[in-house]
Amino acid sequence: MPPLAVVREIGFKAVNDRLGHDTGNALIIAVAERLQQWVGDDGIAARLHGDELAAVLTCPAADRDQRLEQLHHLLHQSVDVDGQAVDVAVSIGASSPSDLHSRDYTYVLRGAEAAMYEHKRERTGLYRIATPKHANEPTVNGRRLGRTGTTAHPLASEDLR
Repeated sequence: MPPLAVVREIGFKAVNDRLGHDTGNALIIAVAERLQQWVGDDGIAARLHGDELAAVLTCPAADRDQRLEQLHHLLHQSVDVDGQAVDVAVSIGASSPSDLHSRDYTYVLRGAEAAMYEHKRERTGLYRIATPKHANEPTVNGRRLGRTGTTAHPLASEDLR
């Protein structure tokens, strides 16, 4: 039963901008609770940073697609925040050691995160499964190229003076 790492991102910037940070925080908490419900006793869920959360779940490879479909549907349900239904925009990336031919969980997580961002960009399908290409996507200081605040080349120490 291979572990399954899932990274997902909720588009809550618009919620923060439109409805305020208290609503955005309530949204993150509600989605995190749903993620914890999804992994149950078979895994662990955690907030990575900002609006990115991750889960590591042990499930048979044959059940992966069904479990990811369940996650998609669970996370796409509106969240009630103080009597107001707030829609959730979700991008899901998933990977497993067998997909990436590695038991290095940093590598597996990196693949899932890159797959999640591809899913976010393309908005096709319910989720994206990582390939070795995702896990080997170039980064600068751990940040994907093209991400806001990331330059194509790391700054040399003399550039920081």
